[in-house]
Amino acid sequence: MKAIQPEPGGENSITALLQQLGEGTRRVEADLIPQIYPALRQLAARYMRNERGNHTLQPTALVHEVYARLVQQPQIPWQSHAHFFATASQHMRPILVDHARSRLAAKRGGILQHVTLDEALLPATGQTADILALHEALE
Repeated sequence: MKAIQPEPGGENSITALLQQLGEGTRRVEADLIPQIYPALRQLAARYMRNERGNHTLQPTALVHEVYARLVQQPQIPWQSHAHFFATASQHMRPILVDHARSRLAAKRGGILQHVTLDEALLPATGQTADILALHEALE
C-alpha cells in the first residue's frame, strides 16, 4: 500500500481543514471533500480488489459510508491528513464485513419468517377429505 505523502501547509491544506472540521466548523467540507475524495476513492478501490468479483458494494458507496461515519463522530482532533486516512482505512474493513454479513443473512432468508407447520395446530374445517376418493376422482 502506498504511503500518504506529506502535504504543503496553509489554511486550505487537508490537515488545516480537518482540524477545523474536528472543531465543529462544518462549512469547510466544501473545500475539504474535493481534496480528500480522490485518495479515499483510491483507498476504497484497493480494499475492493480483495473482495469477490460480483460484490454489490461499489468503491464510491464505500467512500460515502466511511466519510459519513467519520464526520458523524463527535469532534475528532485530527492530527494530520495521514491520521484521517489511517482512520478512514480502519473504518472500511468493518463496513465490508457488515455488508457481507447482511448479504449472507438475506441469502439465508434473513428477513423471511420461518414457520414450522404442525397439523395439530391447523384449524379443523369439520370436513376431512378422503384421499382415495380424491385420487379416484382425479384419475
